[in-house]
Amino acid sequence: MISEKKSSGKLPSDVELRRIHLSSYEEIYEKVYKRIGKLVEKQKRAEEKDDVADALEILNTAYNLIYEKLEAYDKLYKIINRRDDLRAYVSLVLGEDAIEKLENAARLKGKLKQLYISLKSELLSSGRRDLRKKSLGASSRLLSVAKRNKALLAEALEIKKEAMLFPDLKGKISVVIAGVPNSGKSTLASRISNAKVEVAEYPFTTKRAVPGRLLSEEFLDVAVLDTPGIFPRSFQEMSLPERRAVAVLRMAMGILLFLIDPTTSASVPLEQQIEMLLKLRGEVPEIKVAVNKIDSLSKEELDAVRKKVEQIPGIGDVYFISAAENIGLDTLLKDLKERARELALRSFREGGAKFGGR
Repeated sequence: MISEKKSSGKLPSDVELRRIHLSSYEEIYEKVYKRIGKLVEKQKRAEEKDDVADALEILNTAYNLIYEKLEAYDKLYKIINRRDDLRAYVSLVLGEDAIEKLENAARLKGKLKQLYISLKSELLSSGRRDLRKKSLGASSRLLSVAKRNKALLAEALEIKKEAMLFPDLKGKISVVIAGVPNSGKSTLASRISNAKVEVAEYPFTTKRAVPGRLLSEEFLDVAVLDTPGIFPRSFQEMSLPERRAVAVLRMAMGILLFLIDPTTSASVPLEQQIEMLLKLRGEVPEIKVAVNKIDSLSKEELDAVRKKVEQIPGIGDVYFISAAENIGLDTLLKDLKERARELALRSFREGGAKFGGR
């Protein structure tokens, strides 16, 4: 029996994910077809001939190649399944059946192994006639394990791509910037952190949570996440980027900074943004509110907005800022740093996660 390869050593999950290559059925077929073709040509040119050895070489070569490719799916499942936060993120964004699909893909290597044992036994007990032809047919049957599950392999690849987008916040206090599309989240993130964000005038620029590090914080590693814009609708109705944003909001440990766009050109009216804020308040332990784009408001408009926002129940200080014009950001940044330190200290005292500096 051909021995299974065992991985040694442990790497961070994000590094492990990057190192895994998931081959499609077409890629597996192409690899096996080329390798077996070269092997058959080599056998035909050999002077000494052992039909049994040649047939087993073909069958074993096909098995090893296919097994190696399917083993990557098992590795992916194990990486995601052992991390509660990563597994929860994938399930939230892609659906509760995503992990089940990944588990089914992980089991394919076991099915392949069982089929190989059966085919090898058949080959050795079939007599010496047409052994090469029989081994080629057996190799085709091994390939059928991947062929019958083409769609499952493709779904597993999408799961891996989504897992790669998960911002690893384990052991970090975080500031998650959320709000409706085009409310200025990316601009604010670029002002208060080193996040490499894309800033544009049109909405939906941000497709995933983009992590950075809070500026001017020397003793604590505080993550700042710019998230995709969300609309006031049910989770089931949300787009993929919206689900990514909500998943990060629910899972991050730290502060939710909800950004309000009070202008008449906002993608969602102010009243609905306030309703969103009230719903989110019940899902996160810590929330701060910033009203952005105040440079676009007249004094009368700003006073009216201030009156509405400051009447929201259960909300503490409200920051009135302009991320584009750098208005009010010093106070916001100062308060974010102070609160992040308080949360880290409280967590340390309670024996929770440890938060390291640089």
